[in-house]
Amino acid sequence: MKSLMKNRGAGVALFAVAVTFVPAANILAEPTAANTPEGKTDTASVDGAKHEAEESSPAMLFVIGPNMGFVGFDNAETLSGTKVAVTSELKLSRETVLQPRDAVLDSRGALYLLSSANGGSVAVYDNPLSAKGSRAPDRIVFGDKTQISRSPSAIAIDRNNDLLYVANTMSDTVVFDISSPGSFNGDITPVRTFDVDVSQFKPSQMRFANTSLYMVDARGGTSDILVFDEPSKLQGKVKPNRVITHAGFDNKIGIDVDAADRLIVGVRKLGQVLIFNNASKLDGIASPDVALSIADTKVKAQPSYATIDSHDRLFVADANGNVTFSFDRASELASGKHRPDRTIGSRELIAPNRLLVVEHVAQ
Repeated sequence: MKSLMKNRGAGVALFAVAVTFVPAANILAEPTAANTPEGKTDTASVDGAKHEAEESSPAMLFVIGPNMGFVGFDNAETLSGTKVAVTSELKLSRETVLQPRDAVLDSRGALYLLSSANGGSVAVYDNPLSAKGSRAPDRIVFGDKTQISRSPSAIAIDRNNDLLYVANTMSDTVVFDISSPGSFNGDITPVRTFDVDVSQFKPSQMRFANTSLYMVDARGGTSDILVFDEPSKLQGKVKPNRVITHAGFDNKIGIDVDAADRLIVGVRKLGQVLIFNNASKLDGIASPDVALSIADTKVKAQPSYATIDSHDRLFVADANGNVTFSFDRASELASGKHRPDRTIGSRELIAPNRLLVVEHVAQ
């Protein structure tokens, strides 16, 4: 691992992280077995009912980018077209949210939006799914005590322990206790800070999954993915438990880890989405199980971020084409070129670099 923590030259990174949140309430009921002449279960009918339930599972797609703000689209499971209308145009108040960097939801469904507003801040919206148009945040954390820098790079949440991580570019990461939501407001002090014990560490993205914290170190022209397996103990100068590398990782990769323990990496330089199985075991030089290229695009696709939701739908943000692609059977994809099942385009999408898929049960 030490040999992989090489000292690379300083470089400029463009962030590309996003988070997928699926509430525990989103559970599909098992369909009842169809009656057959022999009284046996009609497997085809059951599988078909499951498929129909999955297809009808409502979801909302939020898209973020420093040049476009933060917008939302209903019915992510069926969304298609090059001129899709924004259904929840969460401008989130231009006066309080500028240059959004990252977004994530907590265990209660509240949205935490990281931006460079107020010299670096986190704005909180308690019910983002009900918001339409411009609105002010319910709470906003900023000020000298927070130690959030003027150019924060990424945000992550440990929902089991109610801990919020905010990474500062070329600096340390600050940790907040969010167990009492009303207290997360104003100029508050973090409970801990930590920094990776290497020179010129440049965190550009974060993802919390399977009790581990994944951080992208984007120094120079390449990236490493650092993994901390006990993040609740991080304080002061720290070293990662694991370091994941790949020859194709540039300094603009976007990472996610899904519920099936797959590491999904969007790599602009390669024009590919790389999927690695068994993310919780990866260490050292990794070989992707799937290297996906997107076929039939108007311009060369540059995947800035990709995520797989709980119904096996792969969403890919294309920073070059200003669109988002959807592949509806991610587990069936093999390496090579694939035409997306759906293309999602809108005048609001300008170099998107993070996605947030929120799944919920229809009322």
